[in-house]
Parts: sequence; C-alpha cells; structure tokens
Amino acid sequence: MIFYLSIGSNIEPEKNISFAIKKLNELLEDLIQSSIIISKAEGFIGDDFHNLVVSGRSNLTFNEMNKQLKAIEDLADRNRDVPKFSSRTLDIDITLITDKNQKIVFESDEIEKYEFVSKPLSELILSLIHISEPTRPERISYSVFWLEKKRGGGGGGGGGGG
Repeated sequence: MIFYLSIGSNIEPEKNISFAIKKLNELLEDLIQSSIIISKAEGFIGDDFHNLVVSGRSNLTFNEMNKQLKAIEDLADRNRDVPKFSSRTLDIDITLITDKNQKIVFESDEIEKYEFVSKPLSELILSLIHISEPTRPERISYSVFWLEKKRGGGGGGGGGGG
C-alpha cells in the first residue's frame, strides 16, 4: 500500500516536522514529501501552521499505521488533553491510501475540507482520480480538483483540524 500522510505543526514546527520525517523514514519505504505550506490556524487563535504531505510504501494496515503515527505524535510531546482545534507540536493523519495499482483504498474527507491538505497532496499525486464528490458526473484528477477549488470552489483555511 502507498500511504499519503498529512503533517502539521504550529509549535516549533521546523523541529517537529523534521522529527516526524525522520521517524516516517523508518516506517515507510520510498518516502517523498511535498513542499511545506504555511497557513493560518483554523478554529482558534494561534501561531501559523506548517503543513505538508508525505507518501511512502508500507505493508501495515490502516489501524497499524494509525497506531504508529499516534506514537510518533506522542514522542513529539503531543498534548491530547486540549480541544480539537488548538496548537499542537505534531499532527499526522492518514489522508489517502492506494494499492499497488493506484486504486484508492481509503480517502479522508479532509482532502475536500482543507486546502492545507489538498494543495500539498496535489503535488504528490497529479494523476490519481478524485472520487469522493458524489455529485460529479465524471471523475477528475486531484490536480484538476485542486485547480477548480483554487478558482472558486472554496478550499478551507489553515491547519489544526485533526
């Protein structure tokens, strides 16, 4: 499976994102990453978030991967006793999973909700088909989806939603 993971931080983001990438290199094969985008905190007043998406291969299941990601967040001193929309040292979420044939196995609704997820994701997967819009008569690529979103379809604000 190929996992696409969104990473965000607004507490010492350079340090915590570097730490996350180091740990994810141990967990995923052929790790690649998008550029980092900076976005305003969403749902609360706080420092700007640094967000990116990484991808890599793993034989772990969704639940096994999610458990590993939560462990990495904990190693970065993630405080889980705060409201959902609050500052954080590290947030790593599974955004998308594809099989070896690039068929989408899992797709997070955060792709449509948040530009800080869809924009860096579009850098990594220009050819995958976006299938989560049930009102669309045809399937479109993530790159087209992102361009349409950017032109006027909304796209959401900053990080901190997960």
